[in-house]
Amino acid sequence: MATVQSPVASLVRTEWRGAENAAVAYGQCFATVPVNFPLRVILALVVIGAFAGVGGWGVVAVLKAKRLTESQRMIGVGGIVLITALLVAWVVFLWPTYWD
Repeated sequence: MATVQSPVASLVRTEWRGAENAAVAYGQCFATVPVNFPLRVILALVVIGAFAGVGGWGVVAVLKAKRLTESQRMIGVGGIVLITALLVAWVVFLWPTYWD
């Protein structure tokens, strides 16, 4: 009878090291993979993060506003979410055409 071994199990091995009581996993699936993103990808992620941060700040500001009714708050949040989504879509879909 042949035994079938999972491909993941063959890549991951654990080793107990004395009093540390910690399993140290090593193997191909945990190898350090070099990440070489182009500068435009990193810049796009930073811009998307900035849009999300400003959008989150705006949502909190709108929800904390005392002079707005609940429906006005929801309209404000919807507007902020819409504008943030449009800006992110612009960065993802239209901005790369300027780089190429």
